[in-house]
This record gives sequence, C-alpha cells and structure tokens, in this order.
Amino acid sequence: MAIRLVAADLDGTLLNSQKTISPGTQRAITRAQAAGIHFAVSTGRMLCECGDILAALPQVRYISCSSGACVLDLVTHETIYEACLTPLQAYALYTRLKDFGGIFCYFTGGRIYCDAALWRTAGTFLEPWAADYIHTFYLPVENFEAFLQQNTLPVEKLFLMFSSQNERDAAWDAVRELPLYIATSAPVNLEITAAQANKGAGLDALRRYLGLDRSQVMAVGDSENDLRMLGYAAVPVVMANAADEIKSIAALIAPSNDDDGVAWVLDKLVEGAL
Repeated sequence: MAIRLVAADLDGTLLNSQKTISPGTQRAITRAQAAGIHFAVSTGRMLCECGDILAALPQVRYISCSSGACVLDLVTHETIYEACLTPLQAYALYTRLKDFGGIFCYFTGGRIYCDAALWRTAGTFLEPWAADYIHTFYLPVENFEAFLQQNTLPVEKLFLMFSSQNERDAAWDAVRELPLYIATSAPVNLEITAAQANKGAGLDALRRYLGLDRSQVMAVGDSENDLRMLGYAAVPVVMANAADEIKSIAALIAPSNDDDGVAWVLDKLVEGAL
C-alpha cells in the first residue's frame, strides 16, 4: 500500500539547527498534503511550546505532544488520544528523583512548571539556548513540592535536565524498573510518561483515527525517544544527523535536518520514488 501518513519529530528532524522550519520543508509539506498524504508532527514538546512552529505550518492538522501522551486534531480541537500520569504518580516520582540534581519539569493543565530556585540557576549548568528556552516556556513555582501535592490535574509528562550524563543515568537507574515509559532525547535529559504514552502509541492512535492501515504509515526521527514511533511505522526513516544506533533500525536514511531531510523524503513520496 502507498504511504498515506507521515509523522515527523521536531527537534533534530523537522527543525534545523536554528530551530526553524525552512521554506523548502514548508513547501514539501504543502505539496505532500495536496497529493493526499497526511502529515503529522510528533514531539516531546507540550502544545504550549509549539506556537511558533504551528504558525509556520498552518496546514498541519495533527500533532502528537508530550512524547505521545496527547494526540490532537488542531482543526476540531478533538483529543484523539491521551495517556497521562496521575498526580499521585507524578508526586511519587518527584520524591524519588528530587535529590539527583536535575531540573524537574511538570507538564500539566496546558503549561509547564518547574522549581523556581532551579529555574533561576538554569544558566549555570545548561547551554545558553537551553536556559533561555526554559526561561521562556517554563513557569517557576516557589514552593514546588507543595504545588505537586496540591495538583489534581492529569500529568502529560515529567521532564528532567541534568548537568551531566552521569547524573542523568543515576536518576534513570532509580526509576528504570517502574511500569512507565522512560526515554531521552539528549545526553542530559530524561522523559517520563505513562506506560501507554510514547510516540509509537500516539502514531497508532492517529493511524486508527484516520482509518489507515499500518502499512500506510511512515515515521521520520533522529533520537532515542523516536524509537517506538520508528519501530511502529511500516517505513522508518532516520535523519543523517542521528546516532548510529538509531540509524540501525532505518529502512531509509534521509539527509540531515540542516539539509532539508524531511522535505527530501516528502518529495520522493510525491514523485513515486519511495
């Protein structure tokens, strides 16, 4: 069967190194959709972090956010799929992980919250762009533990950032055996979602919503948190800028994110070359 749905990761895949979407990629998405191919964004970001990206891609209707915890139809505002942590689960994870030295970020109620003390010191151990990003999108909370105890809303994701990979790995070991989905998109971060929340589960929900066969699905990604999505797709495409272990599962290697790799893939599909 011909590919009818393409899901692409954002950072390192759809976005270039400047965190923007090139005009060539914008044109390729429009062209693919005109040819009857659904295009979806699949990201670890929460919806509130995607405003500028979606503004650059007004033709995109479907988005899988928070690493598959929430899949949305942006036209009808329907929630296609949701798999969240309970507030009690999120608080229990905080108590287990709070002493490992990371910035603990909490995705709930459409916003992202973090400890104000750590929010203020982000620039001392994160790269400048990452600290700026946190200061732009994450809301500081002065009494963070009390906030977590009082929250009653479902939690899409917990996101932790550390000063070193060793710190990250120690925290990962502390929760590795729990019935959760735990992944990473960089050497110093950790993403924790409900066991049923990952990019593969989100892609499966969207595929079923669109009434498509799994053989009609392609996924494009570059990092470890894309593995479930790539493993689910009939055609897994990995960017040239990805690590070798991610490339090992690819049916196709696309040019890098700075060389319009997603546009290259979409153009090949439209032209019948894939």
